[in-house]
Amino acid sequence: MFTNYYLIFYYFPLIILLIYSPINSQIQTSEFSNFQNELPEEISNRTYVQEQTNLQKYIFKKYDRKTRPVQNQSVPTTVLFHAYLMHFSVDQLQQTMFLNGHIYMTWSDDKATWDPSLFNNVRTTMVKTWEIWHPELRIANR
Repeated sequence: MFTNYYLIFYYFPLIILLIYSPINSQIQTSEFSNFQNELPEEISNRTYVQEQTNLQKYIFKKYDRKTRPVQNQSVPTTVLFHAYLMHFSVDQLQQTMFLNGHIYMTWSDDKATWDPSLFNNVRTTMVKTWEIWHPELRIANR
């Protein structure tokens, strides 16, 4: 039996895929309600970057990355965990094992929802891992 296990994983930015579900009626859209008064030509002339910037300002206006992204804290958050092993090696003399791969985690963030029609039908966005809540991952050798 090996006494030391070394786990090395490369972390990639998490891509949050938001489920196309009904928009929570409690979301305040007053800041962006002026989009409804714009002409279609003006809306279509905004660039993708402008739409993403507006969307992320909207999402992070009241977002707290230190609390789980659920409306009811007694409800558990389901996290899908996928580990892709790229390389595996064992040194029998040193009694060590080396793993190299990628970890992907996916969950639904109830606090990062929006009405796509207010943001030129943008349905997905990418954020940095330190900007959002993410599950704490601990890997242990027992």
